[in-house]
Amino acid sequence: MIRGSLAELSLDKWLQWSKEQPNFTNNSFLSKIDDVSMEITTLTGFDHELSDVSYSINKDAQGWQINLNSKQTGLGNIYLPNDFKGPASLDIKLEKLSVTLAEKEGEIIETRALWPAMNIAIQALTINDLDLGLVQVNASRTEQQWLLNSASIDTKEFKASLSGSSWNKIPNGDYSQLKLKLTSDNLAGALAQLGYQQSIEADKTSLNANINWPANPFELSREILNGDFDLEVGKGKLNDVEPGAAGRIFGLISITSLPRLLSLNFNDIFSKGFVFDSISSSFNLKNGIATTDDFILKGPSAEIEISGEVDLVKELYDQEVKITPNVSSTLPVAGAVAGGPIGLGVGTAILLADKLVGSLFGKNIVNLISYKYNLAGAWDSPEFTVAQPKQQ
Repeated sequence: MIRGSLAELSLDKWLQWSKEQPNFTNNSFLSKIDDVSMEITTLTGFDHELSDVSYSINKDAQGWQINLNSKQTGLGNIYLPNDFKGPASLDIKLEKLSVTLAEKEGEIIETRALWPAMNIAIQALTINDLDLGLVQVNASRTEQQWLLNSASIDTKEFKASLSGSSWNKIPNGDYSQLKLKLTSDNLAGALAQLGYQQSIEADKTSLNANINWPANPFELSREILNGDFDLEVGKGKLNDVEPGAAGRIFGLISITSLPRLLSLNFNDIFSKGFVFDSISSSFNLKNGIATTDDFILKGPSAEIEISGEVDLVKELYDQEVKITPNVSSTLPVAGAVAGGPIGLGVGTAILLADKLVGSLFGKNIVNLISYKYNLAGAWDSPEFTVAQPKQQ
């Protein structure tokens, strides 16, 4: 048994010292330790620091049971198996945890061996200042596969589940698959929490993704990303944002920038934001290229359709945007078409005809005119060109 207290302890220095020692045998000092109880004022290691740490460790036939308490983790316990390939799982249960992962290339620890089976429950997890809330993980492993049986993230702004994801060892290398379902009742808040500008507001959002890449999970990169995902958004509003601010949200920069970047005057439609009834789309991913042919935004004043590609590697757009204003007696279109290629006179005529039809027949003229644009170029500075406005 070991009992004691220390003002400071560096795990990095201790691990370095242990590497320099002869290999332990069954008769070694370490093999005879089966009970540890310590208090440490400052514990450092792996670029992290824990303060006011107290812990106890007990050994059994398959591993170590650790009971832990610190300012950074609260009360918790960890079971660390002797053999990560064995039947015992890595178990972690903590009140809270905040970690910072290396962002520079080459600093992430390389891994070739599959992760162990694990059960994780952390009430409040933060990674790189990203608040993930309650995180729960259950995973199993075989010789050739690490399988995420169930996993969930529960925050104030969004909920996510990743069940069915896996890391596989195949004859020609590694293969990883991620199945994600994400829902939110506050899309603007979720975007802010994930580090994006709040370019979209919506009460209900659902995202389903099934993506894969031919590498281990740590080697995920845009150019090897494949799969598909579906997006459904309920009633909300698009906010006008600066170019590039919404670039990582597929294609929506084309909508939020239209009032400012096009010669057409859509102020009557967009104003300081564009209210919509729904957004729906599916995307196919192939080697970092996202393609859609069914992006549809429906709103009371216009319907917007987007098709084409987004290059996630080179960060380029190659899309077509179609805008169809809903012309009705309650939505004057003279301002919407003034300065456009069809001219103010036609817009005024449509408005008068709509009022006349509405008065005589109780109907509204809708979707008479659509506008098509090409969206191309870098995310931060896309270019819009009129493709072919046409009368339907």
